[in-house]
Amino acid sequence: MSKQNELRRLLKQTDTFLERASVMLSTGKRGEPFPPNTEFSEEETKSYENSLITLASQLLKVPDVPRTTWYPPIQYAYRYVEGQKKTKWTWLEQFHTGLLNTKSFFNTFLEDTSNKEYNLNIENSTGVIIAIENENSTIELINNLSDNDLNELGKELAQLRNILKSKSKTREHDIAIGRLAEAEVSATNKDKKGLLVNLKKTGNWVFETATKIGISVTSKIISEMIKTQ
Repeated sequence: MSKQNELRRLLKQTDTFLERASVMLSTGKRGEPFPPNTEFSEEETKSYENSLITLASQLLKVPDVPRTTWYPPIQYAYRYVEGQKKTKWTWLEQFHTGLLNTKSFFNTFLEDTSNKEYNLNIENSTGVIIAIENENSTIELINNLSDNDLNELGKELAQLRNILKSKSKTREHDIAIGRLAEAEVSATNKDKKGLLVNLKKTGNWVFETATKIGISVTSKIISEMIKTQ
């Protein structure tokens, strides 16, 4: 299997793990039993992490990947909880964060698709992103977004995510919140492409709720994200 194919396979598995972790956290904290097939087995997590470590070494062409560059998600979770005040969910929360960081790290090795054009649809009244598609378009996305803009956007997405946690009623809502967290991490990491892709995946529930409670990607930010022909 080529490195790119293995990369895509592991990123897909990372997405699956993120969805399962999000569902476990949300349902567990509500005192509900985990849905079937969401809990992780030791065998599958170890196999997954070993594959990540092997691929990271190959991509960076080093025998050992520096932890300052990337921390494997299981090791990240255990490192964080050592010596820290723990709750019932500390390990799983940090594992979820480690998965988000892993996805952001490995996404940088995907084959360059920067020449692809996108079609961005927004609600005129609020500036909320509704859809982003890989289609022929004259719209150039987010090239003018500054680091300060991304920092502010990350804070806004974090605020929205915390509010939505109290409104989540279904597994689909839990998954959408996980996607929103991925968008937040992308904004923090200055990953513009990842930001847009992850915002798209959050779905209509997130954007409709954001509009109702007055927290959304503002028109000012949107205007700085694109420039028309």
